[in-house]
Amino acid sequence: MTIRKFSALALALALVFAAAAAARADGSDNSSALVKITQMKQGSLPVTVTAFGQVQPAASAKESITAPFGARVSVVDVQVGQRIAKGTPLVMVTPSLETKAAYKLAKDTLARTRSLAKAHLATAGDLAKAESDYSVLEEAGASGPNTLKAPYDAIVLKVDAAQGAVVARGDALIELAKPDGLVVQVGIDPGQAMSVKAGNAVALTPLSASAPPVEGKVALRSEVINADTGQVPVQIDFPAGKLLIGEIVRAVITAGEQSGFIVPHSAILVDDDGTVYVVQDVDGAGKKVAVEVLATKGDEDVIAGDDLDAKAPIVIEGGHEVDDGTKLRVAEAQGTAKGAGTK
Repeated sequence: MTIRKFSALALALALVFAAAAAARADGSDNSSALVKITQMKQGSLPVTVTAFGQVQPAASAKESITAPFGARVSVVDVQVGQRIAKGTPLVMVTPSLETKAAYKLAKDTLARTRSLAKAHLATAGDLAKAESDYSVLEEAGASGPNTLKAPYDAIVLKVDAAQGAVVARGDALIELAKPDGLVVQVGIDPGQAMSVKAGNAVALTPLSASAPPVEGKVALRSEVINADTGQVPVQIDFPAGKLLIGEIVRAVITAGEQSGFIVPHSAILVDDDGTVYVVQDVDGAGKKVAVEVLATKGDEDVIAGDDLDAKAPIVIEGGHEVDDGTKLRVAEAQGTAKGAGTK
């Protein structure tokens, strides 16, 4: 009786272990993953380069108004940041004692030289020099107080002259910028520089505002890497009156288009080795395919890969759980990728 009970128990245990082993084997042979898939589609997306920079006047759009002669600053009529019209008074300067003396000497010398020339005691060259010396001071306004005015519509960048200051000829008084001469100066990575060209469209977004982007275009892409920053300078034009001088801006440059397979960004995976890949549904089983992401816009990517199967759907959810050969259970059939840039 005891022997029969022991034999029955042993048989029962053996059946249990066999069933467990069979279950494990069955689970291994029939492992599956729940995924969502979509069809791939050929198309193209814009290739963009993102950079950050600042609004500033172009070098050709700046001008420094300087003292025409040695003088004392009598009145300063403008302030930094002010937008002024052509002809607006900027600063009044009064000739210094030295300038007044030089003017009087030039005037007297001219009168004396003219008299000598009439008496044939001075040459034509002597007369020409005397006239030139006098006209330079006269045209500069050395005869009395002189108000310097804006030569064009401008923005006041800098005021160097203080009321009452004594200045020498050529000293900076006021710095101006042309409102239609502002640019955004950015720096881009040298690896992306060759793709950027003059005329490329640019979307400019101030970091301090939530307004829609300002449309601009690349005016100049330097051929030289800036030694201080290690980046390549790019100058971007934009419509006058849209951005403020000194504003920090994000620039998204459209540097062309890239064609390939368009897939949702959620399909792009990266393994432990750093390899970028996607998972395709090949006859109901998963297949990992190494790919290169050629362009990105929004939630879509353009990809390419030597082993991509154009007819096989691509996994857009659940791909992390899939190895080569894993059976796929499709949770929800999807349509084709949105393909906003598809052709």
